Amino acid sequence: MAPPDLQASLRQHQAGNLNAAIAGYRAFLQQQPEHVEANRLLGLALFARGQLPPAREALELAANLAPSNAALLNDLGNVRRAAGDRAAAIEAFSAAIRAEPDLAFAHFNLADALLEAGDMQRANATYNDIIARSFAGMDGDFHVNRGLCRLRLGDAEGAMEAFRAALKLEPGHSRAAATLS
Repeated sequence: MAPPDLQASLRQHQAGNLNAAIAGYRAFLQQQPEHVEANRLLGLALFARGQLPPAREALELAANLAPSNAALLNDLGNVRRAAGDRAAAIEAFSAAIRAEPDLAFAHFNLADALLEAGDMQRANATYNDIIARSFAGMDGDFHVNRGLCRLRLGDAEGAMEAFRAALKLEPGHSRAAATLS
C-alpha cells in the first residue's frame, strides 16, 4: 500500500473536495503526527467546513510545533476569532506580527479583533499603523471599521473621513453610506 500523499490531499483541498482532503491529511498525520504543514492544512480544511474545535486543535498543534510561523499564527487567530475567543485571537495575531512584521493580513485581523473586543485605543493605533505602512488591501470595509472605531473614541470628524474614504473606494458601500446618512 502506498503511503499517504500530502500533495494529493492538498489538490483535493484546492478543488473544494474537503472530505477527501481531510481524510488524506488525517491519513498522512497517522504516519507523521508532528508534520506542521499537514496539521495546518487539516485545520484550514476543518475551518472551511465550520468545524471549529477540531480546526483549532490542529492549528494549535501546528503552532506549538512552529511558534514563529506567521501565516500559521494568523490562521490560528482566525479560527480563535471565529470561535469567539477574542483574547486568544488577539494573542495569535500579535504573535504573527512579531514573527513577520510585514504580514498585512495579521495587521488587518488584529485591528478588527481589537475593535470587536472593545479595545478602541489599540484598534485605532493598529488602523493608523496599517495606513502608515500603506498595506495593500485597504478596502471599504477597512475604512468603515476604522470609522466605527473613531466614532467609539468620540472622533466624529475622523469617523466621517473614514466613511468618505470607504465610499471613495467603493461608491456603493452600504455600511458607509448608511452611517453617513
